[in-house]
Amino acid sequence: MTDPEVGPILEQALMRKQPPAVVYRFGQDISAPRHARRQLRPLVGDGRLAEDVTLVSSELVTNTLRHTDHGGELRVWTDHPLRLEVQDSSPALPSPRADSAVGGKGLGIIEALCSKWGVTPIKSGKVMWAEFERPFDCGQSG
Repeated sequence: MTDPEVGPILEQALMRKQPPAVVYRFGQDISAPRHARRQLRPLVGDGRLAEDVTLVSSELVTNTLRHTDHGGELRVWTDHPLRLEVQDSSPALPSPRADSAVGGKGLGIIEALCSKWGVTPIKSGKVMWAEFERPFDCGQSG
């Protein structure tokens, strides 16, 4: 049974047998997206999927920096599917901005590169997440 306070997506993540391979806490620091990518590189290697995963992680972290005051936490599971989560303290849900000439393209990038993505409201804010269903072969070009 799904706990209504947790939600089905977050509950699924909490039920994972393995702890996250990466937990990266970040504050309001413009270098946080770069540090997030560095945390992921050893896990994803090179190739197309690695590029997609690191770009999506950068977009998720950047969204947190742009739309919150306190930073957040990136968590990554490398089992199948590979899952990225960024938790922050803002209850405001993201929405695409089609009319923006500058910025506002991050959600479209996330949607284009991952298999599934979403946002789960929680008591202390929200969790934005992205999953990659494709075969995950570290070090192989794609």
